[in-house]
Amino acid sequence: MFANFEASLVATLAPATSDKDEKAWRSILKAYDHLVASPFAEAIITDDRIQILLEEGYLSTEASLRRGSRDDNEKAAKGSARRGKPEAPPPPLIVPELPPPTRVFSVPSSGTKAKVARAAAPRTVPAPTFAADGTFFVRTLTSNDVAKAIGAQVGTFEPDLGTMARDQLPEFWGWPSEFRTVVHTKPRDEWAARAVVFSTAKPAGVEIELMIWFREARPKTEDDPRQHAAEFRFRPGPKATFQSALPAHFSVTSLVVIERLAKEEAYDFRLRIITQGEPEYDDYHRYLTTTRPGHRFGYGPDDPEE
Repeated sequence: MFANFEASLVATLAPATSDKDEKAWRSILKAYDHLVASPFAEAIITDDRIQILLEEGYLSTEASLRRGSRDDNEKAAKGSARRGKPEAPPPPLIVPELPPPTRVFSVPSSGTKAKVARAAAPRTVPAPTFAADGTFFVRTLTSNDVAKAIGAQVGTFEPDLGTMARDQLPEFWGWPSEFRTVVHTKPRDEWAARAVVFSTAKPAGVEIELMIWFREARPKTEDDPRQHAAEFRFRPGPKATFQSALPAHFSVTSLVVIERLAKEEAYDFRLRIITQGEPEYDDYHRYLTTTRPGHRFGYGPDDPEE
């Protein structure tokens, strides 16, 4: 296997009641029958069989393909890359006899007036409904966070809120109902929330996007020997807009206060950047009740509005 292309498609068809659906259904069956009857079909049922295919050159490991790609790139840089016809295919194998193809589909009777099938609603755990009651989240930032925020360090400013903070009040963060799964380099769940940020530098506030995202923990792999903990982060942007709201004395002692707003509001969140020495600093600082490596956080107030 030298290339691998995968796709996933889910469709609800009613071949018994729709000519268009029946044509699509029979087209799928024809393609499926062709695949399972192909002389290239191979029943991979044991590790020994995989090893044989590997030794005979029918399979390649990802590591060998990457290594070959690097070698080709180096040769290309030196003007000695492989050219001309591709290498000859590996010698034919004696393929074990396969069982008769088994059709995993059944063809509905065209004479049956079946009801059109409806797609079942996905089973999800209902999330608690958020009610705007003045609740806010407050936290300090790590030194790396601060350096990235002010542009003194290369990297994206997206502090890790942590699943501990999220799970204390998941509905505050819209988890999981507001999140959608997307794939960048790796899949993650994210919510591009609307927000406005205030500070002494921007007392009238500036609009930003508050991207909140979650990625599951990732174990060690051959390609990446590091173990990655689960991440629940927020990224205010655009970066220049958020930086314009940072006060002159913004530091690791500064506070980021995030308030969730009601559905009918123009924004999902209101952010405030408060530096030490400002009149309201002590009022919010006292809610930093949980200590984590490099930062502290908490929720308030003690008596949210009814």
